[in-house]
Amino acid sequence: MTSNTSLGKKVRFLRQRQKISLDRLSELSGVSKASLSKVENGKMSLTFAKLQQLGNGLGVAVSELFHETSPGGANVPLPSDRRSIGRAGEPSSFSTHHYTYTYLHTDLLRRVMTPFRMVLRSRSMQEFGELIRHAGEEFIVVLDGDIVVHTDHYAPVKLGSGDSLYIDSTMGHAYLSTGEKDATIICVCAGDGHLNHAETDGHHHATRPDRP
Repeated sequence: MTSNTSLGKKVRFLRQRQKISLDRLSELSGVSKASLSKVENGKMSLTFAKLQQLGNGLGVAVSELFHETSPGGANVPLPSDRRSIGRAGEPSSFSTHHYTYTYLHTDLLRRVMTPFRMVLRSRSMQEFGELIRHAGEEFIVVLDGDIVVHTDHYAPVKLGSGDSLYIDSTMGHAYLSTGEKDATIICVCAGDGHLNHAETDGHHHATRPDRP
């Protein structure tokens, strides 16, 4: 099963469990009905910002979109001493124009942080396009290769293996590889964008339609 297909099945399961239509989910999330249909059928992936919107619309954290549903669809009560181990060989979750993402520790639900591994494929802002903005904060550390970070309010900065960065995610940002080999980073996102939409004031919901 492809990762896009797994995501699509989970989105459909969560939507149908809440008995909401594609039209209603589009209203709640700000992601267009056409894009939602493609996601559910495994024909489209979404950027992290769009996944945040989709999670907010469904009332779940982004990590739950990649969590395998337990038999019968029931959620197991969360213990207070949770632990999760990630292995180096875990397959990528999905790819976008900018990055290839591997969501980590997806067995842990309703958490504050969302960690993932990212392979950076773009090497210029012309190739990358518009800076990305989303709710919350994020921390990155470079695992392999050299990168340059572009943001709204600061000059581009170069980072190498072992270097790290902490930013406000609402500030436009882009991570680019600078060498011949695609660089790899660990990124941890946290903040308001990871709360259920019922726990927020709703100002993270986009009003413009998503573009496939």
